[in-house]
Amino acid sequence: MTILSTFHNNTAIEVDNNRKKKKTKKPCVIVDYNVNMGAMDSADHMFTSYPIDHKKQKFWYKKFFHHLLNITVLNSYVLFKKDNPEHTISHVNFRLTLIERMM
Repeated sequence: MTILSTFHNNTAIEVDNNRKKKKTKKPCVIVDYNVNMGAMDSADHMFTSYPIDHKKQKFWYKKFFHHLLNITVLNSYVLFKKDNPEHTISHVNFRLTLIERMM
């Protein structure tokens, strides 16, 4: 498998493999991806948990608007959790509270 990157070269790094409990070599680009993509993967997971967009819509701008609305609500939840670490509100309860307060 070939991975193309304009930032990394073709060096490999030894990392611990937790499943086999031995060291293996991985390309530097894979190690950086695994370290830094956790936030994006969790955002994708949260998007799929509470979808608001429809598969088929007649107009592309409606789907785009729903996607932007979903991103905005998710970002506001993340900022709320960051600013208020003592609150233990779940993502779905945050969305429901937001809807109640907007009405």
